[in-house]
Amino acid sequence: LTALCSIVFIISFAQGQTQFDRGLTEFNQENYEEALPYFLEARSAEKSARIAYYVGLTYKIMEKYKEAVPYFEEAATLSPRVDEAIAELIDVLYHTNEIKEAEKWIAVSGKEGISSARLELLKGLVLAKTGKPDEAIAAFEKAKKLDPGLTQQAELQIAGILARQGKFKDAQARLRTTI
Repeated sequence: LTALCSIVFIISFAQGQTQFDRGLTEFNQENYEEALPYFLEARSAEKSARIAYYVGLTYKIMEKYKEAVPYFEEAATLSPRVDEAIAELIDVLYHTNEIKEAEKWIAVSGKEGISSARLELLKGLVLAKTGKPDEAIAAFEKAKKLDPGLTQQAELQIAGILARQGKFKDAQARLRTTI
């Protein structure tokens, strides 16, 4: 009897799950290839920032950065917005070398008052790539203050900038502090 009740519960639970729920279950089990079709089907049924975010995140984890971009854009623009989608969008734009577009979204995050240590770190990466070393260093310093867990990563980036500027002693000092 107990086994029969368990089977009935499992069947009724599975029938009550939405495509998004099924996708989330697969996603949380790190079955990204299996999660994606559920998320895409959920998104075709309903345009929501949350669903778009998970489609983008799944593509990003699968290292399909270009495919992730439109979904993160959707998650960042639909209401209610998923704030973390902006950082994810900037990250994939950086990885696809779409720096001008990444700068646009950095500006959006500033205007919208969205701030996080990760955003500052990404901002520093973009600024460094666009030849703005002093602004990049300031962003990396801010990232360290917001999240001390990012100190090593930020210090490595700062050391790289200082080395490119020929400030080898300063770069070496930064590297020593990270070790």
